Amino acid sequence: MSDRIRIFKSPKYELEATRLVADPIIIAMAEELPPGMGNAELESWDFMRSAEQTYRDRGGKLHLSIGGPAEAVKRVYAKLHPYG
Repeated sequence: MSDRIRIFKSPKYELEATRLVADPIIIAMAEELPPGMGNAELESWDFMRSAEQTYRDRGGKLHLSIGGPAEAVKRVYAKLHPYG
């Protein structure tokens, strides 16, 4: 059984993720990821839980929905590593 999950994205979720990509904590988290991570890893339940916990542990307070920090890290990571 796969640990991939489906996220239903509301307009509020999109606004939150857009806001979070500018958060220095999210940017640092994305910079710490190794190059070459695939979508399967970045969309896994484990990654979502880890991103949520790391963001909270580092003092992040901007997220309101589950998955917001993971989505933002994924977006920043894609900009840092456009070719994987």
